[in-house]
Amino acid sequence: MKHAFRLISILLVAAAISACSNKNAPPLTGRATIVNPVVGYTLLLKEPDISTSTRESMIEGKIMSGSEVDILDSKKDPSDLITLYRVRVTSGSMSGKEGWVSDQSIKPR
Repeated sequence: MKHAFRLISILLVAAAISACSNKNAPPLTGRATIVNPVVGYTLLLKEPDISTSTRESMIEGKIMSGSEVDILDSKKDPSDLITLYRVRVTSGSMSGKEGWVSDQSIKPR
């Protein structure tokens, strides 16, 4: 199970880094929906640094695809390849939790 968790985390990091074509897009604001058709959830990170997704202690939880979020803030990842958004989850099992998600994990409404 631990190896599967690490593999999924590595795949999520790789997907985020490969999406660097969006790095010049303006930051999102307002409400959004979590999307991840590959694994069905997105990691909610405690810090705005995608490299923390490989450390279980830095993960607040998993947000299921389709969950609604309010975008609170945005920050470039230290790699400068992606933008991370601080969100408050407003629906689903993580409702009320706050944390950071990558720009590839959210779709504006």
